[in-house]
Amino acid sequence: MRRSAWRGMKKWVLLVAAVIPLGVAGCSGASIGTITGKVYTKDGKVVKGGKVTFLTADKQVSRLSSIGEDGSYTIDQIPAGDVKIGVETESVKQAASRPSNRPPKDAPAGAGNTNQPANPADLAKRYVKINPKYADADQSGLTYTVKGGKQEHDIKLD
Repeated sequence: MRRSAWRGMKKWVLLVAAVIPLGVAGCSGASIGTITGKVYTKDGKVVKGGKVTFLTADKQVSRLSSIGEDGSYTIDQIPAGDVKIGVETESVKQAASRPSNRPPKDAPAGAGNTNQPANPADLAKRYVKINPKYADADQSGLTYTVKGGKQEHDIKLD
């Protein structure tokens, strides 16, 4: 009886051993990429604000990321394959020209919305003028081949 019980268990153990690797491979996101990097001007300075867009070659998927003050960006959940890249900085310039909704300096603590965007003067310092062609991923000439998993790609504007 012991031997027959092992035979039944053996089948299950083999089945589980065969199925688990398939499940793990299917869930690993091998066909989805996460790209991090920095955006640089032609003279090597970081672009301190704006947006990066990745557009798949079939134009079915588009992902957007803000550019941090240190030039960094992260694009999540983009399918593997060739993408076109767009970079724009005009949104920083436009935000810098808008009046601030912050409470006046002499307002009591806690007044107004504390989740306000950066001070317009600070945003103005972050603005970096780039060639307008980069704003359109189809016209920018910037491309990348996304692989599955995490990867780094710095964007260098000419």
